Amino acid sequence: MYKNVQLKRIIIVSTLMICVYIPSAHAQSVTFSGRLNAGTGITTGKTDENHVRRSPSFLSAELRTFFDDDVFPVYSLEILSEIESRTTLGIVPKIEYTGSIGDNLAVTVYGGIHSKVAPMTMFGPEIGVYLHMDLGKIVIHFKISMGIFPWGDDLPDGTTLTKIDFSTGFSFPITRYGQ
Repeated sequence: MYKNVQLKRIIIVSTLMICVYIPSAHAQSVTFSGRLNAGTGITTGKTDENHVRRSPSFLSAELRTFFDDDVFPVYSLEILSEIESRTTLGIVPKIEYTGSIGDNLAVTVYGGIHSKVAPMTMFGPEIGVYLHMDLGKIVIHFKISMGIFPWGDDLPDGTTLTKIDFSTGFSFPITRYGQ
């Protein structure tokens, strides 16, 4: 288990810089959009003495950006908060790919690093899938994500937490810069 808080901060900040702030030298335009989500999930873990299971409810907001109308990569930063007895703050930098299914349907797959940063720290990889329904300027979506937390000072010794989250929400355009 990582007890070195400085190493965790370096990893989190480096991941954010790589996934969200990667410059594109050839970009003619940059587009920003947002997502708002609400959901619940199942978090489990096992120690030598007992089995831990929670179903935290959460709210999240995302900022997405992409260059030149490219389908890949789309960079996204999600900030989420569990809204139960112990409020937590999490950050998930992601790289996304979206493919169209039909006129009004699309699927997005993503990978990222899920980091709980307050009140204690936990982090690990996360993957997920969005199903989108385009309703014009607003896009309704459903999301399922899976992640593991093998590192952090909020974990009992010898424990790795796993999680599955289900959420729904909507996406909306923010602005576009460039040509």
